[in-house]
Amino acid sequence: MSMEIEIKAWVYDPPLIEERLREKFGDALPVSKDDVYYETDGRFPGLNTLRLRKSGAKWILTYKDKSLEDGTEINREHETVVEEFEVIDELLRRFGCRKFLEKKKRGLLFSHEDLVIELVHVESLGTFLEIEKVLPVDTLELAGIEAVKKEILAVFDAVGIGRDRIEGRYYSDMLLDL
Repeated sequence: MSMEIEIKAWVYDPPLIEERLREKFGDALPVSKDDVYYETDGRFPGLNTLRLRKSGAKWILTYKDKSLEDGTEINREHETVVEEFEVIDELLRRFGCRKFLEKKKRGLLFSHEDLVIELVHVESLGTFLEIEKVLPVDTLELAGIEAVKKEILAVFDAVGIGRDRIEGRYYSDMLLDL
C-alpha cells in the first residue's frame, strides 16, 4: 500500500505549458489511461468505488481511501495488476458492482526526482497539469505531507500556473456533474 499526494490544475494554454515543462524537465513520454469505475452500493463496508485502469498494455485494479484537503488529494492506494479486463469486469458485476463512469486521459508524462508530472487532456473536461508523489504509507506524517505539497506547488510556480487554477474536486465528481 502506498500514499499518493496529488494536486491538479486547469491548463488554459497547453502548448505553452508543454514548452515550459520540456525546458524544465526534458523529454516526456506519452501517457494514455482509460478508467472504468464501479460502485459497490454499500456491499463492502468502507469500499465504495473500484477502478479498472488500462495503462499501456496492462490493466490495474485499484481502490483508494480518499481524502481532499485544500485542493490536495491525499489517498491511500491499493493496486494490483490484472491479466484480463473481461474476467474482472464479470466478477465485479457478479458481486453486484455497477459500472457508473468511464474516464479517458491522454497526454505527456514528465519526471522530476520522485515527482510524477502529467500534462493531460481529460475527455469532456479539458486539460490539466497533475503532479503527484507516491510514498510508502509509514513514511508520512503531517509535516511530511506539507513538505510534499510545497514541493508540488513549486513546480506549478515554475511553469507559471497560478494557485487560482488548482482544481479541488475529483475528476469523477466533475464528470458526474456534466
